[in-house]
Amino acid sequence: MNLLVVFMVVYEERSVSRAATRLQRGQPAVSNSLAKLRALTGDRLFIFRCRMFQPTKKAILLADMLSACLPSGLSG
Repeated sequence: MNLLVVFMVVYEERSVSRAATRLQRGQPAVSNSLAKLRALTGDRLFIFRCRMFQPTKKAILLADMLSACLPSGLSG
């Protein structure tokens, strides 16, 4: 599964469970993809706050760059 697509769906949904449903994958697969991307970026990317994932500054920058590159609707 493309790590950047997973990232964008989690970013949009602010939830690993909802992202997994949208991607038609299991929650552990989405969590594993996120862990790989965290290791690659050296950033937590999301902080769990108020019952949802809040993006870090680095995640916001990454999402801004990706939204310009990924076709609309690609992630879901």
